[in-house]
Amino acid sequence: MKQKLTLAIDTIKESKDLFQFDEQATKQTIILRLLSILGWDIFNRNEIFPEYFIDEGKLKRVDYALRIKNANKVFIEVKRIKEDDLDKQKHQEQLLEYSFNAGVPLSILTNGLTWWFYLPLKEGDWKKRKFFTIDLKSQNSDEISDKIICFLSKENVENGNSIRSAEDSLQGQKKQIAIDESLPVIWKNLLSNPSPDFIQLLADETEKNCGFRPSDDYVLKFLNNKEEIKEEDDYDEQYEDNLKTNLSIGTDIRADQTILKVVFPDGRKTINENKAIDTFINTIRIFGVDRVKKLSITGGAPLISDKPFNVGVKKKYKQLSGTPYYININHGTPLKKDYLERIAKALNEKITVQIESRK
Repeated sequence: MKQKLTLAIDTIKESKDLFQFDEQATKQTIILRLLSILGWDIFNRNEIFPEYFIDEGKLKRVDYALRIKNANKVFIEVKRIKEDDLDKQKHQEQLLEYSFNAGVPLSILTNGLTWWFYLPLKEGDWKKRKFFTIDLKSQNSDEISDKIICFLSKENVENGNSIRSAEDSLQGQKKQIAIDESLPVIWKNLLSNPSPDFIQLLADETEKNCGFRPSDDYVLKFLNNKEEIKEEDDYDEQYEDNLKTNLSIGTDIRADQTILKVVFPDGRKTINENKAIDTFINTIRIFGVDRVKKLSITGGAPLISDKPFNVGVKKKYKQLSGTPYYININHGTPLKKDYLERIAKALNEKITVQIESRK
């Protein structure tokens, strides 16, 4: 069935005179052709009842009633292919009214190319009862075949699978609508009233990305966007221009349970303090603080500066005793190792840097 249906859909798509069809040509060339492939006996009025009257006065009727054992299961209302206003409220409301009054669980409004599927016995306006749309011109023929068989084959209509699939589709659509409506509201609330967990998540990801951890207040300011985020102590533009460096400092995560061991060649010197930051600072002292400062190293904030900048990080700058300079200490052990190895390379120094577990 599927292969034959897909071939028929492809043939319909390729037809050059589609838009010349009137309503009767649409019914004969497209609707009845597809229904026949779907297992319906198009010559049996007890299965496909054309021009089915809804009332005794014969004033209300639908183009086709698909019937199983003399019971109406599907109503189909057909418009000509040129009918580009299927979304007119009168078409849909009329079909759903007829279907609801007749107790028909499934109805379809189509112009041959566009097919709108409804569950008319559900609550709500017609928009809330439309559960699926098929467009023969724009959608994949193979996928169209799957859906038409699912919702409209005689076998599935007869055993009730078509209604079950339709209800699943409608429920999925309702879920998606609810999600689409809720996400912007949740996001707005999250930005204006962020939870502690959300603030921590952003701080963690920022630290992983640049090696520096912003404070909770700094993240909160960013989320609320109440004011431009600035450093408490603005540094001179001249100094800002000096922050350029060819050193590419990688990302980092905090490693509180580790220390650094730095070995200079020929056993000349080994630095292995109880804290990684002390090893880091002492190694820089051996290199020469002035020499390191001239490298203008920055990883979002200068490594060595003339003043203790506040860039929103929890741990800020520590003054290097005996010097007028401050050193940024807000980075974990892996990044300290990376800094030292790159600094040594830039200064043509040879060292071996190891990360060891804290005893």
